[in-house]
Amino acid sequence: MNKQKIAKYFGWKLVRFIVLMIAVAIFSFVLLDLSPIDPVNAYLRGAVVSEAQRQILYQYFGTNVPLPDKIFHWLMDLLQGNLGVSLIYRRPVIDVIIDKFMAS
Repeated sequence: MNKQKIAKYFGWKLVRFIVLMIAVAIFSFVLLDLSPIDPVNAYLRGAVVSEAQRQILYQYFGTNVPLPDKIFHWLMDLLQGNLGVSLIYRRPVIDVIIDKFMAS
């Protein structure tokens, strides 16, 4: 095999991988959007909060944003390296990934 065929093969594999990851992400967004579970109630776990605080959480989680906008904003953030903030560690996700990667 020559270098051109190898490059074409791996280029095609890379394109397929990227398309697959985007499809999985969109499928995940759709499943979460169709879920009957309220993400704010799940996050609060029965904690008593005011309606104003609850609305702030709805806005923070983006539950009031249309699905295509959620996907678009997520993709733009991903392309900029912004993976969001971990709900468990309260730190940027990229920092959590780096810490866990370095530990392994």
